[in-house]
Amino acid sequence: MVLVPPIPPNGFLMHYLWWWIITASVGLHTWFFFRLSHDWPRKKRLIAGNALVTLTFLLIAGALGETWFRYFHLETHEIGHTLGSRRWLAVCAQRNPIGYRDESWSVAKPATTHRIAFVGDSFTFGWGINNPGDRFTDLIERRFAEFGGPMRVEIMNVGRPGTETGEHIDAIRKMIEGFDVDEVVLCYCINDIDDLTPPGEIPRPPYPPPGTFTNLESSFLLDFLYVQLIARPSEGMVGYFDRLGRTYFDPESWSIQCYRFDLIIQLCHENDIDFRVALLPMPRHGKGDYDPALVHDRVADFFESRSVPVVNLLPCIEGIDPAELVVNNRDYHPNERANALFADCIWEAFYEKEPEQDNGGN
Repeated sequence: MVLVPPIPPNGFLMHYLWWWIITASVGLHTWFFFRLSHDWPRKKRLIAGNALVTLTFLLIAGALGETWFRYFHLETHEIGHTLGSRRWLAVCAQRNPIGYRDESWSVAKPATTHRIAFVGDSFTFGWGINNPGDRFTDLIERRFAEFGGPMRVEIMNVGRPGTETGEHIDAIRKMIEGFDVDEVVLCYCINDIDDLTPPGEIPRPPYPPPGTFTNLESSFLLDFLYVQLIARPSEGMVGYFDRLGRTYFDPESWSIQCYRFDLIIQLCHENDIDFRVALLPMPRHGKGDYDPALVHDRVADFFESRSVPVVNLLPCIEGIDPAELVVNNRDYHPNERANALFADCIWEAFYEKEPEQDNGGN
């Protein structure tokens, strides 16, 4: 998923006003037509009048739809660069000075603070979750606060939508060098290998296409319709999960990914940083070549072979209807319930059985 910079919540105001201006103009012309066309031949008057009335009602419906999607519809889409998703970013996802959806962090770490950086992509960021306090990172931080102890545990959410493993390496390095973190948890989502897709695989469709008569970058309604009717059913989107599954079993791609994993392990080891891995599942996934259990096992086996603590969160959502775990029916990102389950599993696997870690010890 690639995101463009967010837009203001009410961006493209003149485009919106022009929609209503054109609607009002056509409606006014329709009214004048029926007032002034009594001397027209009956058949021509009937055809022209019906066409004008139909056009007026279509424009009214479009203007109302534009109003709804622009000012009242607030939800994300799995294709993250839709206007609706960008509006959600502007309204619900305020970020700190270095671009993460969290409070500002002081560079100097207090002596009685244990810092844990949770590094990941949109799943860690909390894509589609309006209240950041409902994310698994925030839920874990509250558990540490309830536990108490001599050390304060500060959870740092280092999640950024659209990032892959290569970018996570840079993020971890910056957190170690700039914020003196004590521990790193890599929140790995199986699409973090997406940039290593073998050549020849079907890419996602370009978005938005250059317009001739319309501009999808200015109309929330047309943008929504394009994504639902054209982009989402396209071959690139339908085959996305199969393409993802094949990437994990492509020798060259997997070799590069293992190399990047080793770089992260080495980076943490050289700086005496505790390193753990949480494998985040996609609540809704495709069929065919993509088997989530095989992919999770492959990644977990690698980290276990390097003696890295790892928790596979796929079992914690098995048997639950995916519709109850996603933010909406157009976005497969985990919702508040899924995040609560993630927090439970991560806490039990990494912290509940380690009192010294609960107190912030290494």
